[in-house]
Amino acid sequence: MENDILYDIILIGDIMNLEKYKDEEIIFVTPNSTKLQILNDNSNLLLNIKYMSLDEYKKNYFFNYDNKTIDYLMSKYNYNLDFSKIILNNLYAIDLNKKYNSSKLIKLQQLKQDLIDNNLLIFNPLFKKYISNKKIIVYNYPMLEYYEKEMFKDAIIENLELKDIKTSVYHCLTLEDEVIFVIEKILELINKGVSLNNIVISNVSNEYLFTIYKLFSYYNIPITIDLNQSIYGTSIVQNYLKDKKLPGFVNPIVKKLVNVINSLVDIETSPNYDKFLIDTLKNTKINSVKYKESIKIVNDIPICDDNTYLFIVGFNQDILPKIHKDEDYISDSIKDEVGFDNSSIKNEKERNKILGIISNTKNIYLSYKDKNNFS
Repeated sequence: MENDILYDIILIGDIMNLEKYKDEEIIFVTPNSTKLQILNDNSNLLLNIKYMSLDEYKKNYFFNYDNKTIDYLMSKYNYNLDFSKIILNNLYAIDLNKKYNSSKLIKLQQLKQDLIDNNLLIFNPLFKKYISNKKIIVYNYPMLEYYEKEMFKDAIIENLELKDIKTSVYHCLTLEDEVIFVIEKILELINKGVSLNNIVISNVSNEYLFTIYKLFSYYNIPITIDLNQSIYGTSIVQNYLKDKKLPGFVNPIVKKLVNVINSLVDIETSPNYDKFLIDTLKNTKINSVKYKESIKIVNDIPICDDNTYLFIVGFNQDILPKIHKDEDYISDSIKDEVGFDNSSIKNEKERNKILGIISNTKNIYLSYKDKNNFS
């Protein structure tokens, strides 16, 4: 199947140095976190680059949708909001000209045609012409589906080289022991003159937060938490949901709340409005407090340069690599028909993604625990 797609594979080390592309027009498809790293590493170069995330590229290449699209699915088909989004995200892989065997895929085909007939999918007819004369580089997306690779014919797609290395994994009895271990290693790095800005703690789930806040404050080590906490649980938002009245003052939370309200004006008369409001509030994040110098706490596992010290906590079985099960709306039995990876292939990709990051990170500390506060 993949032999039908033409694309170049280059190693991660080749792509970070962009000097060889300085005379070309480039579309760089990469996550925002990686974009910032690339900009920093190539700050001395004047480059003609357009950065896009995979999601942004896909919505331009295939189609986009808005609140009216979701509202239509909820009203006509009686889907809930989350399921409507699942349906729409599966429609990217559905080919209207293909004859499917699965009744579920045929239903998706009919849904897609229905949305098109009612002008509820947003197409960008100029995008394919725009990219036709550009060099496209896809970087740090190791989990691409087959239909997504079809967007990148003749593109350069990154590939993390799996190096044969030996990396220590530190065993801790409890979650608190693991956090103390991390602190001790960080103090050693600080004593060696390593900047706090060059230290990242990753794979930090919510179960770690209280212990990290508590123990790092004991040692007066500043941290920046980047875990995408929602404004939904704040008192300002909860009070607004009770009486629909904005407070008589302005702060960052109020500004975000106003932006959410303004973003929903196109469906303010819909019976589904309150569902949209709550969903959007839950997906609107509080800006992290940033210090001039601090350790960064993240949930994902970033790709780091040779000056960065990466700690991966919670390196436990079934946590890392992430386990994919046959629970998707399009099940494993019909995924091949539509160009989706089954759960077995996804799990192999997840494993290689983690191994790729570990084997390409010069300064790395891996740790796991026997138990947390609950198990």
